[in-house]
Amino acid sequence: MNILVLNYEGKVCNFRPDTTLEKFSRDYYIPDGMDRVAFAPVAFAEIVRTGKAVSEKFAPRYLGKRSFGLLIYDGTALDRSDMFSYAEASCLDKTSVLSWPLPEKVDDFVLYSGGKEIFRFDGDASSILEDAAAKASARTFFRTGDVICAELSPIGTLCMREDSGITVSGESGNEKLFEFSII
Repeated sequence: MNILVLNYEGKVCNFRPDTTLEKFSRDYYIPDGMDRVAFAPVAFAEIVRTGKAVSEKFAPRYLGKRSFGLLIYDGTALDRSDMFSYAEASCLDKTSVLSWPLPEKVDDFVLYSGGKEIFRFDGDASSILEDAAAKASARTFFRTGDVICAELSPIGTLCMREDSGITVSGESGNEKLFEFSII
């Protein structure tokens, strides 16, 4: 399974390995060498059929259930701004917080850190995901079981190492999608 990610600007499509997937909201332990934990909220969908070069018009046929999640990045690596920093920052284990089972319908999302709202998305993310599917499939082949993610904001700072112990949660409607602590 691949996790395909379209960045917020909609220009870069990259892959995260399935080892980054965290479905069960387990606590996140900050790895050695990471002083800044960065994040991007995402809308995501399951890929339900194989395909390549899928136009936006036909993208709904390839997308299954949809939800919202959170991608964690190594902010310390991103700060280096060298050729390998983005790849290193996005491939750490358990950093794609995409909770399962997927709800039947989600059309709003609120992200909290330490009990404070840090991000809100109101509305339906379907058109964003369809655009992401079209752009990603222009470069890669979809397989059933892959996941497509579209960042909903630029990468920002979630916390610093000294702030560890905060609780991060995401909700859609009155349903909690995930909740975990950064330790």
